[in-house]
Amino acid sequence: MTRPNERRTKVLLVVQSDSDADLFEAILDAAGPTAFNVVRVSTLAQATSFVAAAATVGTPVDCAVVDLGCPDAEAIEIIETLSARSPAAALVALTRRDDDELGVATIEAGASDYVSKSAMDAKLLVRCIRHAVLRKRFESSLADARTAQELAKEALVHHALHDPLTGLPNRSLFVDRLRHALDRWSGQPSTLSVIYFDIDRFHLINDSLGYPVGDQLLGVVATRLTGLVRPGDTLARIGSDEFAVLCEGLTGEGAVGVADQVCAAMTEPLAWRGGELVVSVSAGIAVSTSESSSPDSLLTDAEAAMYRAKREGRARSAVFAETMRSRAIGRLDTEVSLRQSIMNGDLRLHYQPIVHLVDGQVLGHEALVRWDHPTRGLLGPDQFINVAEETGLIIPLGTWVLQEACRQAKRFQIRDPRWSRLTMSVNLSGRQLAQPDLVDLIASALDDADLRPEHLQLEMTEGILMDDAAATIGILEMLKGLGVRLDVDDFGTGYSSLAYLKRFPVDVLKIDHSFVHDLGKDPEDAAIIAAVVSLADALGFTVIAEGVETALQRDCLFGLGCTSAQGYLFAHPVDASAAETALDHAMGRRPGGHSEHDDERAVTAGRP
Repeated sequence: MTRPNERRTKVLLVVQSDSDADLFEAILDAAGPTAFNVVRVSTLAQATSFVAAAATVGTPVDCAVVDLGCPDAEAIEIIETLSARSPAAALVALTRRDDDELGVATIEAGASDYVSKSAMDAKLLVRCIRHAVLRKRFESSLADARTAQELAKEALVHHALHDPLTGLPNRSLFVDRLRHALDRWSGQPSTLSVIYFDIDRFHLINDSLGYPVGDQLLGVVATRLTGLVRPGDTLARIGSDEFAVLCEGLTGEGAVGVADQVCAAMTEPLAWRGGELVVSVSAGIAVSTSESSSPDSLLTDAEAAMYRAKREGRARSAVFAETMRSRAIGRLDTEVSLRQSIMNGDLRLHYQPIVHLVDGQVLGHEALVRWDHPTRGLLGPDQFINVAEETGLIIPLGTWVLQEACRQAKRFQIRDPRWSRLTMSVNLSGRQLAQPDLVDLIASALDDADLRPEHLQLEMTEGILMDDAAATIGILEMLKGLGVRLDVDDFGTGYSSLAYLKRFPVDVLKIDHSFVHDLGKDPEDAAIIAAVVSLADALGFTVIAEGVETALQRDCLFGLGCTSAQGYLFAHPVDASAAETALDHAMGRRPGGHSEHDDERAVTAGRP
């Protein structure tokens, strides 16, 4: 019995004889007036036409009861045709005699069941139709589930082998394709190359605008790169801002041509949020050789070459050379060790005084970081700062330097009332300058150390300030709002625009040591320093000369109007204890903490 909301089973009778058709239809009507919806046709052509029309209007046939004696086709052809035209419909074949061989053949051709007309009664026909429909529905649902499972499996495999952000192959898929390519080109290894691209200064986007904006930019860059590489090459995203291209059938020179073309094209401005943004890439190229036959070694070599391109000025390419491998291994070792040392507290600060050239009075100190390496001893910044910049370790490193320098500045000041206005200079990197929370971090460091803002001087190189001068002005103004002093370090070595320089809210220009070195010998250096002093006076800046090592240099600077300096002539950078001792000596204090003047006052007062 059919339930009230259950759809009637649509049955198509494909029967040549009208009397047989009347009988079958009467049998189905007797099963229940709402159980079956019966349609009669007499030829295969009519049946296929009806099946197609019913499917088009959304009322497909559930079961076709087929008399194998249709005049326009053979028995097996009828079943095969209807099964192909309506795969979701059950098929019940009617044979004229007990012919199991023919019945089995119809099932192999696509029928769900077969019934001999000579043995058929009403119950048997209804039961066969119902069972055939239920079996077909189960098979269809099983097939749907299997299809859904296969699609889900394909989606999982695709997700595992592709980057979800850009849709490009990921590192795993790239390495797999590279491995197969190495096998294909094993007889001609020099015709296979890997190009390793890295977005220049991408960390500034993430640090200043946030990771969502960085992700959007990565998608734009991936689209541009896709349009720049050759159609047959594999482009993959293999790191946060790193892409690789597998070039097959291309010599090393050809790969260099591809890399240079991409680097040049990427310098063209991108349409970005209603404006334009310039994003450059650096590229490293590794060509397969008999010694470089594994995917990992090719990628490692290409990455090492990419870092060489960055060191040479960015937005360019470099080809791997064997000497780069040891450099890459050393860089990785430095990164791992530095990360651990930051956590273990192995960083140290040394302090170099800044003095007034008129009377030699100490005006403040510059904090200079050192790394107390567990096996290599005390290392200068030239041996690890570049790695810290490239890896992002400069953020925790710089935070510690800022906090410790502020604390030590306060310790210097409280040693004697006459040191209460000593300043502390701390270097900021470009990556630090782009930190969204930089202002809060500095304010917190000042507050924790109880250090007045005007006693902290933040130094940034000329190159960093000019990297994105328009954006830098806003950052500097926020820092200036804290009350700290701002210095332009290594002035004269970059390409400052005077238009921007007068807009930067800076207080100090620090003359680079390269202009100080030949003072008294090279009149051009004297002319440059005189011009810088004159410029600083006009803009209201203070000038400090770096790298003063001789009395002649000191006297020349003083004669040119520069009144503040630092360098080995006055003191080498030393640890906090030695710097405190130097301050005590400068005030005539003895190790016990008393000065000669204190003793004189004590004797006058009658005290021992």
